[in-house]
Amino acid sequence: MEDPYIVKPSKLKKFHPIPRGAYQAQITDAPYQEEPNPFDKPAPGKEPEIRELYNFEFTILDNNNFDYKDEEGEQQIESTRGRRVWKKINKSLSASGKNSKASWLYKLLCAIEGKEISQEDLVELNVRTLIGQQVIVILEVKGEWNNILSFAHIEKDLESVPNADERIKAEQEKPSIDDPQSADDFIKGLETDKIE
Repeated sequence: MEDPYIVKPSKLKKFHPIPRGAYQAQITDAPYQEEPNPFDKPAPGKEPEIRELYNFEFTILDNNNFDYKDEEGEQQIESTRGRRVWKKINKSLSASGKNSKASWLYKLLCAIEGKEISQEDLVELNVRTLIGQQVIVILEVKGEWNNILSFAHIEKDLESVPNADERIKAEQEKPSIDDPQSADDFIKGLETDKIE
């Protein structure tokens, strides 16, 4: 029997970037996070500015094959379907103006809607409602990574990623701490389940 306290290093799977091009993808996650702004150069002794963003996860739905050479130099073929790419997007929703570019969140929303949205027509957005939506992602390859250059509107839905709908439903059913009634109803439901 092996000693349970001995851990052997595992071999990491090397992922090869998807070839540049346009791919239909489904938004499968968008966790909120805060991180130091890489463009902020604070004075000595001062903390860098913190930026709020969403780390959007896009799962490729197109089933295209691409080939690459593995570590031993052997030719391999892999499908793009199910591969994931990410884009960190600032928590900002604004159309372009005279002195500013449109925010990435605005560009994504326009691609999903399939039209330009005027600044006047923008309303408060719950980013979780974008999970499950499909969009075209235009990718480039930078070294060993993919970079999302832009988004485009889809012509028709492709088969969704398995379990994405359940994740969306679970996210939307979570009680909000901002809504005490929702939280109370959730707790009462748990208590009822426990009694039965």
